[in-house]
Amino acid sequence: MARILLIDDDPGFSEILRDSLEGLGHEVRWLDLAEDGLRLLAAGEPVDVVLLDNRMPRMSGLEFLKALQQTDVAVPVVLMTGEHNDRTAIEAINLGAFDYVLKPRSEEDGLGELPRVLEEALEVLRRPRPVPLSADPRGGEDSAIVGESRAILDVLRHIARSLKMDETVLILGETGTGKDLVARAIHTNSRRRHKPFVVINCTALNENLLEDELFGHEAGAFTGAEKLRKGRFEHAHGGTLFLDEVGDMPRSLQAKLLLVLENRQVERIGSSEPIRVDVRVLAATHRDLKGLVREGKFREDLFFRLEGIPIHLPPLRERPEDVALLARHFLARLFGGGSAPALHPAALERLRNHSWPGNVR
Repeated sequence: MARILLIDDDPGFSEILRDSLEGLGHEVRWLDLAEDGLRLLAAGEPVDVVLLDNRMPRMSGLEFLKALQQTDVAVPVVLMTGEHNDRTAIEAINLGAFDYVLKPRSEEDGLGELPRVLEEALEVLRRPRPVPLSADPRGGEDSAIVGESRAILDVLRHIARSLKMDETVLILGETGTGKDLVARAIHTNSRRRHKPFVVINCTALNENLLEDELFGHEAGAFTGAEKLRKGRFEHAHGGTLFLDEVGDMPRSLQAKLLLVLENRQVERIGSSEPIRVDVRVLAATHRDLKGLVREGKFREDLFFRLEGIPIHLPPLRERPEDVALLARHFLARLFGGGSAPALHPAALERLRNHSWPGNVR
């Protein structure tokens, strides 16, 4: 049994939710104002978990999280919202929320994801340490990741948690799942967002050109090298370098990339003078890197260096509940803010039943 503080300004929804939670054996106290919840917690009221609505009068859920960070209260907070927004999800977890869930839309939906999330929060409470609250709130631009499925919410949670550190991120997923959007979301929500975001596709260039693009060259380093040229690592200094389709990188370049990741230094072609670079590397591939390692086509040490924080993007066929949202999103974009036509139910059904071999792209 848990002592749950429910903060929501919708009395009808709150009554249904309270009855359901009490039916599971929990003790529930309901408040309709976030600031009252802050006062209650500050006064030392014993609370195991806070269920918090985001859209409320006077103080929103995100504002509650910011204010809670200024106190010494350590309690897991689950933010509830009626509408999915990827920026809200990222910001909520970055502000210290334990998790982010969509509100059940009808009584038929039951409690949705709440029982699972509550159990995870209670499991944290059973451990001999308090729930960590972030002290580094950061916002950022919308990442344009469309979806409200559990799979996409998990991706957003991983993005948010990756913002608290500066490790390499490996984004895995089939072609067209949006790996570049995840990379941009990490950069635009990170402390490096005001610095360069540099992209290079490891498939688009042959071995020699890729080496030159990554590391640059000195004047006279080879025929045609008439002047000094900085590589992508130098251009990304202070910011983020996104290595797209890193699984296609020639093995001869993998050793050089590994040295840069280990030493934070690059050497231009034709030079032995190391140049220090401060770059966060994000890498993505549609290939099975573990399989390539077994086949001897990808260095195992480089794989482990890249896989600091792995993020798996699901194929669209595994999240059919997002298809309608995506269809409406692209229709709205096509009509440029004008009045987009509605989708006929038969059309939506056809879209949901498609296998989408090209995924979102």
